[in-house]
Amino acid sequence: MPGSPTHSTLSPFVVILVMTVLSLVGILCLPRLNIQYTPTAVGSGISVSYSLPDASAEMMEAEATSLIEGALSTIGGVTDISSVSRKGSGSVSVYFRKGIDMDAARFEVASAIRNVWASLPSGLSYPNIRYSSGGGKQTAISYTIKGPMPSQEIERYAREHILSPLATLKDVEEVSISGATPWHWVITFDADKATAAGISADDIAKAFSGAHTNSVLGMTQTNQGQMAVRLCGPSHSNFGDIPVKHIGDRVLYLRDLATWRYEESSPTAYYRVNGLNTITISVSISETSNLLTAVRSIKERMVNLQGDFPKEITADIAYDASEFVSNELQKIYYRTGLCVFILLLFVLLVSRSWRYLCVITATLAVNILTALGIYALAGLQIHIYTLAGITVSLGIIIDTSIVMADHYGHWNNRGVFPALFVASATTIAALLMFLVLPESERKNLTDFIWVIAINLTLSLSISYLFIPSLMEYISVRQGVSRISPKRLRYRARFSILYKKYIAWGIRHRWILIGLFVVSFAYPFYCFYKALDRSDFYRQPEKKQLYIRAGMLEGCTVNQLNDIVREMENYLAGFEEISVFTTSIQSYDNATIVVEFKPEYEKTSFPMQLKAQVTSMAINFGGANWSISGVDNNSFNNQIVSSYKSDRIILKGYNYQELIQYAKELIDRLSKNRRVQAPEIWSHGWYGRPSLEFNMAYDYEAITASGINPYKYYSTMASRLYDRRIGSVMMDGVPTEVVLQSSDLASYDLWHVLHSPVNVDSLKMTLSNVGSIRKERSGMEIRKSAQSYQVDVCFDFIGSYELSKKAITEAVNYMNDEVLPIGFKAKADKIGMFDEHKERYAWLILLIVAVVFIILAMAFESFKLPLAIIFTIPISFIGLFLVFAWSSFSFDQGGFAALVMLCGIVVNAGIYLLSAWRSLGGSTANLLDIRIRHYVKAFGYKAAPILLTLSSTVLGLIPFLSDGPEEVFWFDFAAGTIGGIVFSLIALVLYLPVFSVPKKNPKQIP
Repeated sequence: MPGSPTHSTLSPFVVILVMTVLSLVGILCLPRLNIQYTPTAVGSGISVSYSLPDASAEMMEAEATSLIEGALSTIGGVTDISSVSRKGSGSVSVYFRKGIDMDAARFEVASAIRNVWASLPSGLSYPNIRYSSGGGKQTAISYTIKGPMPSQEIERYAREHILSPLATLKDVEEVSISGATPWHWVITFDADKATAAGISADDIAKAFSGAHTNSVLGMTQTNQGQMAVRLCGPSHSNFGDIPVKHIGDRVLYLRDLATWRYEESSPTAYYRVNGLNTITISVSISETSNLLTAVRSIKERMVNLQGDFPKEITADIAYDASEFVSNELQKIYYRTGLCVFILLLFVLLVSRSWRYLCVITATLAVNILTALGIYALAGLQIHIYTLAGITVSLGIIIDTSIVMADHYGHWNNRGVFPALFVASATTIAALLMFLVLPESERKNLTDFIWVIAINLTLSLSISYLFIPSLMEYISVRQGVSRISPKRLRYRARFSILYKKYIAWGIRHRWILIGLFVVSFAYPFYCFYKALDRSDFYRQPEKKQLYIRAGMLEGCTVNQLNDIVREMENYLAGFEEISVFTTSIQSYDNATIVVEFKPEYEKTSFPMQLKAQVTSMAINFGGANWSISGVDNNSFNNQIVSSYKSDRIILKGYNYQELIQYAKELIDRLSKNRRVQAPEIWSHGWYGRPSLEFNMAYDYEAITASGINPYKYYSTMASRLYDRRIGSVMMDGVPTEVVLQSSDLASYDLWHVLHSPVNVDSLKMTLSNVGSIRKERSGMEIRKSAQSYQVDVCFDFIGSYELSKKAITEAVNYMNDEVLPIGFKAKADKIGMFDEHKERYAWLILLIVAVVFIILAMAFESFKLPLAIIFTIPISFIGLFLVFAWSSFSFDQGGFAALVMLCGIVVNAGIYLLSAWRSLGGSTANLLDIRIRHYVKAFGYKAAPILLTLSSTVLGLIPFLSDGPEEVFWFDFAAGTIGGIVFSLIALVLYLPVFSVPKKNPKQIP
């Protein structure tokens, strides 16, 4: 195919030298690359937290949270602000736009807090300000500390010599020690003696605090400089010497009212590795931190610390989360290397020329190394999605190189470059349309997009400058090869038949359109139905089995621990298990995470263990069990669940009115017999309010008795007193002191209701003047974007479709008939993809529109771009069939394949129509001549087009090796391959029919 010779003004030697220097720069930038497994979000938030003991959530919201939130909302650069008010505490989170100086933002937050401090209620703690990354915490690494001495001494050494050095490391969120049960002092006062003497539990607590006061009153100037003035209570080596109250001529001491003992405290939480009660140091980092670099720095610091350990103390790694990430990255590197090998082997087999292979290999190397330098300088992270982008772009880079090398070898000019430019522009434009999605939905694919955009832009420059320059030194002969007469006859027959088909298709386009509609509609319908099993937002993670247990309210952590112990003993008998970690946070929240040895992960053992653990859970009584992981099935025998299956979110500017509207929604939902136990929760999946005993008084009866209800409550609280009142130093270590009533164990609910209580020489029985009710209370108050949010939660008995219909009807009713301006109801389902299907469909249409505009400008025509665009929906048929006729779960990799197909399947059409136009086929007067030129152009470009499509498919095959469980990679590869295969049908059968004009083209004078 002839073309105007377009030679570069730079000499080939200079071009090769510049490209070599850029490659060396890329090699030098390798240590600067930020390599990890999943993308790390950049923290752009600041959290402000505060507390006010015994204040209700409503009081915290009205008197503290709203004032602080209002002050912070005036700061420049704030994009979002949310708050939580709960009993006794609250917090406000402020998020800033990207690129803002977070140190300056923190200073502005601190200034705003100082300005509003005088208006906040007395007793409120001064707000704590800290950076917030927006993610939770994850345990990065755990160490077991062993030694021959008692566990308390090991724990003391760890706290003094290990905790602080690890906690000061960058990215470390928390360092915790577990395994040693702390001891404390328990002071038990005689409730009857205290009541007879008119002494309350609060009086004893204040006396103890006064005796052990050690606080800073201020600063004073002395000859030695600034000195702190401290208030210290008298030192008491014996608790009995503490004076409690002066009554008449007598001073009552603590020994007159109480006894005390030194004992092990009851644990409030447990953390174990492999079920062993050892001293464990767990280091947690933010979920948005770089796991590999964080663990590396933790290990280095721990090695340095171990050099100063006593000989009898050792530290061993019990759990390392980075091992899985490192192994996964090694697997990705291997597959990427295999992809490169297959592509280059394919080039060698097709070209049968080592020189041609050298040109392609050198081009690929320069492109990759230069791109790595750009990644490092631009701060792009290298993770699973960027590696996917690099791998995908390898095939496109080789495609571009093959097209340019093939053209330059035949015609010794760069005439094909405009077609290459348009082809790359459509792919880049299609991917950049991803950026119109909200940040939360494109965060995983942002780097994927930029990597491909950088690589394709580089490939254009390198194909234009480097390949021709290199071919001046490495001569690649592209002469006309000898073709056997038999093959010539086959080509001639194909050309005749192809011409006849194109002529027939032009006359019967409506038949092809009808065939397309039928062929597209059925696969699309099957694909749409298959989306019900999709897991669009699934994340790459290690195969783990999650065993959760909980008990009903009123039970203790120790009771739950006894049951969990039995499950741990059962798991300890399996050698196939690598590690299992146990975390018990409360009476209703215990989790065992089971990980498997690498050699057993791909076997049937995880499924077998899940079935056996489920059988064990059914036999264990006294606890609710939930078992999930390994596959999509789960087991749950919970009668009372800590969450409900369905919910409707209500938002509004007035909290009290919002609660009233939520009650009205509950009344409507209760009329549906399939809706079970609707309740108002605070916003969030774990916003269920807790159960509390509330006293309800008959105020007429209590007034008649002459008893002050507040004094009665104070007396009752003293009999049930159980609270930490301070600490004392023992061997240089602070030890907690707990004050308890002697009636604590025996004074149950019956005694509270029926036992008479002395109040100011009068006796009162609660059952005569009131009652006790068990109610849900203490609900958190949440606000986001200046709107309060609550959830109406319920369980629905029925299918997903029936549930969806009932929720939609309820939401429409509230929005259309009940809620005024400023209030809104919204459905909240677990499957977020359902809600965003329409958005993704519009994104695909936008991408197609952008590609059409680029093609229209390139071809200066509307008809030819439409013919090329027609290949996109035909290629989608292949992707639809892949997911419709299989059990594959459609995730973000499948959607990325849709976007990728929009950009790459048009490339073949661009090359083919550019060649057809250069031969004069688009301006010929006779239809037969136009068809003949098209078949001729097809003969020129069929081989390179087939090579480029084949290389793209071959480059993706290694990523099918790990099966459909592989997140992103498998769906992306399978979807793209299916689309490319069907694009060949569009290229051969549909493109010529709709691009060759039926009538004579208008001649431009």
